[in-house]
Amino acid sequence: MQAAFAALLEPYDLTLAEYRALQILWTEDGLASKQLARKLGKEGSSITPMVKSLEEKHFVQRRENPADARSACVFLTEKGKQARIPARTLDGQLLACLQHSGALQEADLYTLLRLLDKALISLRT
Repeated sequence: MQAAFAALLEPYDLTLAEYRALQILWTEDGLASKQLARKLGKEGSSITPMVKSLEEKHFVQRRENPADARSACVFLTEKGKQARIPARTLDGQLLACLQHSGALQEADLYTLLRLLDKALISLRT
């Protein structure tokens, strides 16, 4: 399954973890690194290599956190903001991949989508 996702993300020069980080930043740009890590379910410093990779690819930029000079906030660059448009298409491709892989029945897929929407709404509040 991950290989299929990786193949879909390859033209965008993104890993699945990087794509997930961008999805979060598209709804909450400028998060502190620790906040982004928490939303990804990771430890704070464990996402540093991923954020650095996104920065080298010009999707994000790290800036000093005005609330805490010891940490950085992660902001989307113009390229990162524009990447959202093709990613919407990619979301559909990822879901189609899940459906065609047989990993989920159609009813399960709709349940997954409903639960993901619910989780995203709770993360935003």
